[in-house]
Amino acid sequence: MRLAFKNEKFKEDKGKDDEELSKVLDEEIASDLLESLSIEEKEAEFECPLCGTLLPVKTKKCPNCDTVFLDIITEGDEIHIKPSKEEIKIAMGKAEGVFLKRNLSSINYINIVIIATIISMLLIFILFHMYIWENLSAENVFLLIGVGIIGALVSLVFSRLSVSTAAKGDSYFKDEKYKLAISKYDRAIKMSVRPASIWASKGAAFKRLGRYDKALRCNNIATNIDPKNEIAWSNKGDVLFKVEMLENAVKCYDRALKIKPDYAVAWNNKGRALAKLGKFAHAESCYEKAINYDSKYIAAWLNRGEVLLRLGKRKEASACYKYAKNLSSA
Repeated sequence: MRLAFKNEKFKEDKGKDDEELSKVLDEEIASDLLESLSIEEKEAEFECPLCGTLLPVKTKKCPNCDTVFLDIITEGDEIHIKPSKEEIKIAMGKAEGVFLKRNLSSINYINIVIIATIISMLLIFILFHMYIWENLSAENVFLLIGVGIIGALVSLVFSRLSVSTAAKGDSYFKDEKYKLAISKYDRAIKMSVRPASIWASKGAAFKRLGRYDKALRCNNIATNIDPKNEIAWSNKGDVLFKVEMLENAVKCYDRALKIKPDYAVAWNNKGRALAKLGKFAHAESCYEKAINYDSKYIAAWLNRGEVLLRLGKRKEASACYKYAKNLSSA
């Protein structure tokens, strides 16, 4: 979705010598010079934020997922094209399949190693006629096994590198260097067999950058790779909460809690969504469960105090605020 492109144009130099020189130029000569220039401009393209399809920059609606583009924000030479919030819900389901098909089939180093190993073993089996019993010599068998072991070792190396690279991304994330974290997550994803957690971390980094469309895409991939990844479901709920799709957010939190019933963060965030929907009693119940699973969860205590205050339970609300204050000062 993010695309930086250049617009070639003349810029007036601020130096005194150039200013004097420009005054000498005759308007007719300047016009001839301008007409003699042939500027080749390539039409700029951007990725659809939901399905990843390349589209001309002037496109108003994606033909693949029907996403309507609302905001065009320029940051220096970069242009961000965002979908309208009203269209995300409609486009999300349709775009998910298109984008997932594209990304799940992308290059993965371990997959390449596995495929290359299998092909190599098949070639050895065929070239040495090992399908004939007489050709099953010890040398041929050891060669076949050796290729398999080498492939397994290379895969193991990539797996270890994936873990260490993702850990480096987590370190950048904690330091609030989200763009650097994303670059590390991208590398780690290419070296992991089932990188659901890394996709979820990448989505969290995009969420911190306010790129909710890309965060949603990352979490969609994570939940499809591993439907039992409660963190990805909770993170997806957080993104939907940010774009005010509150009911969808609650459904995602419910999916996370179905997988991990004692997930305090999901209980707290579900409470936030319910509170914003005006369902304060249900929200208070969620906060209570979050506190039961994590008694030192300051945010849950504060949120519970807020909804208790809205429910007219001032005494209980005051107790929550005091407890949260004691926890923060401890």
